[in-house]
Amino acid sequence: MKIIANGYHPHYLQGRNRRRKRPAMYVCLCNGYRSHEVREVAREGARSVDEAYLMLGDGPCCGRCIATAQAMIDEEHAARKADQKTKRRSSSAQFPDPTLQAALP
Repeated sequence: MKIIANGYHPHYLQGRNRRRKRPAMYVCLCNGYRSHEVREVAREGARSVDEAYLMLGDGPCCGRCIATAQAMIDEEHAARKADQKTKRRSSSAQFPDPTLQAALP
């Protein structure tokens, strides 16, 4: 089996997941929720596993996935917070003088 530089088998890269940075994995086997679905509802505003799962359809069943799903939700919110800080810094760098920024419509 030939493995290429990024660690994926070449047949994997020919499939539908080649645009994703990481392969989608099942987070919750009971409900069939995948990592990209959990991350998507986290970006839409879910803060906890219960909120995320209810947005996806059903709540957690056996509970084995809760820690993993919560970690994914926390990662998404941390990334979102970092992006907001970066945007604020870049906008303040453009207008070091607050009076110039206030003069714009």
